[in-house]
Amino acid sequence: MAKNILVLSVVLTFASNEAVERIVHQCSFHDGQCMYKIHLARGQDCPIDSPSNYAIPQHDVAFSEIPSLEEKYEQKLRKLEKRVNEIFISDLNEDSLIPNEKDYEINNRIDNIFDPEPARPETTLLNDLYGEFSSLRDELNTTKWLLKQKSLLLLSTKSKLNKTQHQLTETNGKLRRTEKKLDQTQRENTVLRNKLQDQEKILNTTLSKWDAMLRQLKDLESRLNETLKQNEYLQERLLYYQRMLNETERQLRYALIKYHQLNLQHHALERKNQKSEMILADCMQSKSNQFCGFEDESICGFTNENSAEVTLNWTRHAGPSPSSNTGPDLDHTCQNNRGHYMYVEASGRVKGDKARMTSTKYFANDHQCVQFHYHMYGRDMGTLNVYTKRKPNLDLEPPVWRAYGNQGNVWSTARLFIPKRVAKEGFQIVFEATLRKGYRGDVSIDDIAIRDGPCHPNDLLLKGLEDGKVDD
Repeated sequence: MAKNILVLSVVLTFASNEAVERIVHQCSFHDGQCMYKIHLARGQDCPIDSPSNYAIPQHDVAFSEIPSLEEKYEQKLRKLEKRVNEIFISDLNEDSLIPNEKDYEINNRIDNIFDPEPARPETTLLNDLYGEFSSLRDELNTTKWLLKQKSLLLLSTKSKLNKTQHQLTETNGKLRRTEKKLDQTQRENTVLRNKLQDQEKILNTTLSKWDAMLRQLKDLESRLNETLKQNEYLQERLLYYQRMLNETERQLRYALIKYHQLNLQHHALERKNQKSEMILADCMQSKSNQFCGFEDESICGFTNENSAEVTLNWTRHAGPSPSSNTGPDLDHTCQNNRGHYMYVEASGRVKGDKARMTSTKYFANDHQCVQFHYHMYGRDMGTLNVYTKRKPNLDLEPPVWRAYGNQGNVWSTARLFIPKRVAKEGFQIVFEATLRKGYRGDVSIDDIAIRDGPCHPNDLLLKGLEDGKVDD
C-alpha cells in the first residue's frame, strides 16, 4: 500500500510539477485563425525598458505577480509531497510487495485512484489529495486565464509599443531632418550673421559719412544764411543802384537832347569856324590870347574822340571825384565845389583803356606858349600824353609831353612852346589818358591857357617841334 502511495506521489509530483511548469512557463491563445505561444523563462535577466520610455504601470504590476504565484503553487506541491512521503515511510515498514505485484498494484491504483471507496485512511488521503489537486487545477486554470489576459494585454502593449517605436522612428527621422535643417539654418544664420556684420560695417561707414554730410550741411546752412544776408544787402544795394540807374537814364536822355542841340550848334560853329579860318588865314594879324577853365558847358570847343582804339571819354566834373584816394578834391580855377575841371574815371576799367580830348584849331603869327594844369593822384595811376595835331585827318605824331605814375594830391603846371611856323599853319592840342588796372587812377586837367610869345625860360619848352622831336 505504501509503495503504491509512493509511486502515486512521485507520478503526481512529476505530473503536477510538469503541468505547473508547462502552465506557468508556457501558454498559448488563439486570435481568429492565428495561435500565439508565450514561453516564460525563469532565472534569465531580460532587459526591460524603463517606465519612462513605455509608461504601462498596470501591466508591469500584473507580470510581477507571476513568480509569486508560481512559488506559492510549488510550496503547496512540496507540502503534499511531504505528506505522501510520510505516509509512504509509515507503511513501508508494514508491507513489502513483489515487484510484479507492485507494478500491478500501482497501475490498478492509478486507474482507480479517484474511485469512491469506503472510508479508509488511504481513501481519505486520496480524497484530500484529489481536493488539493482540484483546487490546484482551478487555481492553475485561473492562472492560465489570467496569463491569457495578460498575454492579450502584452500583445496590445507590444502593438502599441511597435506603433510607438514606429512613431519614434518617424520622430527620429523628423528629428534628423530637423537637425539637418537646423544645421543648414545655423550655416545660413552664420552667413546671414556675416552679411549682417558686413552690413553693420557698411552702415557704420554710411553713418560716419552721414555725420560728415550733416556737418557739411550745417556749414552750408550757415554759409547759406550768410549768403542770404548778403543777398538781402545786395538787393537793397540793387534797388539803390536801380534808382540811380533810372536817374542816370533820365539824365542821359536829357544829355542826349542836349547832345543833339550841341551837335547842331557844333555843326553851325564848324561852318562858322571854317569861315573864320579863311578870314584868319588871310590876315593873321590879331593876337589869340585864350583861356579855358571848363566853366562853360561847351568846354571851350574840346571834343572827345570815339574810335576802336579809344573807348573812354573825358568828363566835365565839379567837386571831388567819386572814387576815394584818387582825383582832386577841388578844381584849380575856383578852388571850391562849384568850379569845374575835366577828368577820366578809372573805376571799372581795364589796363590799356584810353580817353582822348582834342581842342579846336589855333592860329598865330608868332611863337605861342600853351600852359595847363594836371592832377595825377592814386596808386593805380597810368599815363598822360599831350600831342599836337596839325591837320585833322593826319595820324598823331609822337607825344610832345608825357607824365606817368602817381604825382601826388596836388595840381601841377606844365607849359609847351609852340614854334612860329607851327602857329602860322595852325595846330590842335590832344590830351590822351591811358589807364592801368585799378580804380585809383583818375586823371584830371584844368585851366588851359594859350598866349602869344615864348614861354618863361625856366618852363618846359618844346624844341624841334617841326621835326617831331621833344627834348626834356
